[in-house]
Amino acid sequence: LSISSPADFNEIAACGLKIKQLSEPAVVGDHESRGPLSNSKPRVRYTESQNDLLIKSKTTLSKRQKLSHSLSPPRPVSTTKLLDAQPSPVQTYSMRPRVKGSISPKKDNFDSDGNSSKSTKQLSVTQLQIPRRAVPQSKPYGSARVDAYPSVEWGSLDVPASKLPPPRSIYNFAKYRELPNQYFVGKGNNAMLIIDHMENRLNWSAINERKSVDFKLKWVQCVSSIRYDDFREGEQMVNHIPNISILTTKIGLLESLRQYERLLERMNKMEGELHLAEFFNETYRLNIRSEKEQFLATYQKNEVWICKPSGLNQGIGIFLIRSLEELQDRLNAHRQNIYRRTSANDRIVQRYIAKPLLLENKKIDIRVYMLIASTTPFMVYYHKGYLRRCIYDYDLDSENLTAHLNNQYIQKKDPLYKDLKDDTVWSYEQANDYINTHYSDKEAFEPDWFFKVFEPTSKKIMLHCFHAAKMNLKRKLGFFELLGFDFMIDSELKIYLIEINVNPALATNCEVLDQIIPPVINESLDISIELWEKSRRGIPLTPVKGQKKFETLFNGFNGYQYGNRFSPQTRVQPLTQLPPRKLSPEISKEKFDPPIIKDSMMATTMAG
Repeated sequence: LSISSPADFNEIAACGLKIKQLSEPAVVGDHESRGPLSNSKPRVRYTESQNDLLIKSKTTLSKRQKLSHSLSPPRPVSTTKLLDAQPSPVQTYSMRPRVKGSISPKKDNFDSDGNSSKSTKQLSVTQLQIPRRAVPQSKPYGSARVDAYPSVEWGSLDVPASKLPPPRSIYNFAKYRELPNQYFVGKGNNAMLIIDHMENRLNWSAINERKSVDFKLKWVQCVSSIRYDDFREGEQMVNHIPNISILTTKIGLLESLRQYERLLERMNKMEGELHLAEFFNETYRLNIRSEKEQFLATYQKNEVWICKPSGLNQGIGIFLIRSLEELQDRLNAHRQNIYRRTSANDRIVQRYIAKPLLLENKKIDIRVYMLIASTTPFMVYYHKGYLRRCIYDYDLDSENLTAHLNNQYIQKKDPLYKDLKDDTVWSYEQANDYINTHYSDKEAFEPDWFFKVFEPTSKKIMLHCFHAAKMNLKRKLGFFELLGFDFMIDSELKIYLIEINVNPALATNCEVLDQIIPPVINESLDISIELWEKSRRGIPLTPVKGQKKFETLFNGFNGYQYGNRFSPQTRVQPLTQLPPRKLSPEISKEKFDPPIIKDSMMATTMAG
């Protein structure tokens, strides 16, 4: 039998049975330092001889917890006192105080029958309250001792976790372990930016062991550096989604966009949606025979195409195609290349933008950031980036890749880069002023084109890419991702998506980069940690205290997405303004928790 409310006691008492509450001493050992056990459930048995209901609270320990208990001595904890109550002439509920200490009860507290030698307080059914275990002030965890309730840093707001609900699983409401505020950052890609923010701003401590699993947050360059089998959802954070390659590889992005467009066409929902040809140049896969044959039939003499490997970055393995013979020779050469992570056929060929937008006769591309700060629910944000310019003037016939690829990794190899590095990166304001001056005669031009046309269009393209992969991305509490979107513009001011980067460069060797990248990293960490803490504690996710310069693209908490005419404030209404919730007959009002209802926010679905 399950006894969880006074109404249950009344039903049992009506049968003429007497209720007796017993409890065993709580086991204190290493497992208690890991937080309360979630599998503790009351077990009830009926004895014919005594005609009593004996309720025993039993704790099931795992093998690891039994071993840790056998190696660690018991730690004494003071007993929990019962609340004073007046005796009732009706049914009584006898309870002995719970002793927290060693496994075996003390003889001076209990007699041979297991009853308490101390006086038992009689509690009426209406005044019955089960005593809860007192929360210790500190908990040992490995070699370190941490506060039982560490402070949670949410942007500019420092919230003590003791005033917040305990972290619980969204699946079975089991309490999560509270790990110490420790982080691990992999080497490379200006890791000092992350380290500086975690230590000086958030006051977290670093872990130097690469294979350690005792971290609360892990930031590395490659997805393969994370052991997802050891990841503990709700207790840890990692900066990569396991299958983010469906967006960040050339073939993965192409297939995601194709499948999403086919899905919209089958559902007759293409109205108002972007078509692939509107923002993605003509592309074919070389590892599919039918597409390779289609490319060979499409190719015309003297056309220029570009060939890219699917899973490499930094401009590695990219070359221009000026003839079919050159393509075959290049593929044969790359089959013997040292970069064996992708096959020579795991490539795409894409129509080259022969007439790009030029700033001072130099080719450009634009880097924009998208943050997937949470996957349960999805919370997606946009942050403006910067423009990258080539060192040399653009010439379609040039064989020098430095004049064609804007990648900083390629530009740094040129001897002139050291003297011209500040001129290779422009801000949005510089680009907007130049376009207003030199491209006002274009048909698609309008004043402040960069802010009024490019930014809204790039946000819409980024949101479209997210929706194309949203249903296939793996979702766990603790996954987040910072992505770098690369766009190009042609001479007619048409915007193209080039690729999505899983590990965007964080170097700050230019003045513009030093102004943009550090705030992007700091705010990404603040938003991701805040949403993670709120999600695992059941706190409404919005408003986000750490959000400053990031703009919301998609809010899975209240259904808002960029482009809707409804703002998040108008789409979310408090519960008091909604129709009352109908309770099923099995659920009584006493079992319903009013504080949770009062603090929760309900999202309404609106057309448009």
